[in-house]
Amino acid sequence: STFALAYQRLADLHSSSGNDADAMASSATRAYENRDRLTERERHLVEAYYHANVTGEEEEVARAYRRVLDSYPDDRVALNDLARIHVAREEWDRAAELLERAVNGPGRSRPAFHDLSVSLYNEGRKEEAMTVLDRGESLYPADAGILRDRFVVAWGMGDTQRAQAVAEDGIETLSNDASAQIQLRRELGYLLQSQGRLIEAREHLQDASNLADARGMLGLVGEVAAEIALVDGQESGSRELAYRSGCEPCNLREMAEAHRRAGAPDSAIVRLEAFVDTDLFGFVDHREQD
Repeated sequence: STFALAYQRLADLHSSSGNDADAMASSATRAYENRDRLTERERHLVEAYYHANVTGEEEEVARAYRRVLDSYPDDRVALNDLARIHVAREEWDRAAELLERAVNGPGRSRPAFHDLSVSLYNEGRKEEAMTVLDRGESLYPADAGILRDRFVVAWGMGDTQRAQAVAEDGIETLSNDASAQIQLRRELGYLLQSQGRLIEAREHLQDASNLADARGMLGLVGEVAAEIALVDGQESGSRELAYRSGCEPCNLREMAEAHRRAGAPDSAIVRLEAFVDTDLFGFVDHREQD
């Protein structure tokens, strides 16, 4: 048992460092080979880890987590990780059922509140998603991730006034969190731009750029410069700046999706279709289906 758990711990450390995938796979395999020495719960968790990180057999991962939950229905790891499999498969109802158990029991965590709100939102249960996030905020006050999710859900519900209030409250509350300031100011800039409030949008985006610049985050400065160029009506300049800064497709996707959710399909940002997907932090827009 000691050796099997030691190998599992080594696999975790290699995975966390991201430096040696072969060493991680080797350690995970050794733990898997010695799993019969473990308790039932530990054995199935090792099996899940092995298949997730070595064989890539997703159904085997899910099966191992279900076995854990058969005997330990409140297991935090199994509830959250099995739910994430269902989220990835867009099986929102099955994910929500597991995550409701997680947030109401010992499996409660910040990520569980995010995943549950995503699942409920994508089922069309948007008010329930916001209720979950309101509860999450009461348990984890001043959490940047939960604030971001509340902003996205409020905007996705069409409640732009509430979305703006959430962002502004977050900017005030998290005044010492530079990363949160940058993200919330960018999000608020998207919202204001979609409403045609370009001067205000530019001010928030410029503030985000200044914060990033002060911290040497040059790639992020370039991304925000591309967003500001769009606010200024310089689409071609924005595209050039995005390429020059190495702007990742996911960042362009966030810009495009924010405007699409706001019902502004003619925005210049939406023309960057080659770079976009259909979700923002996991929240799929239902506006087109209503």
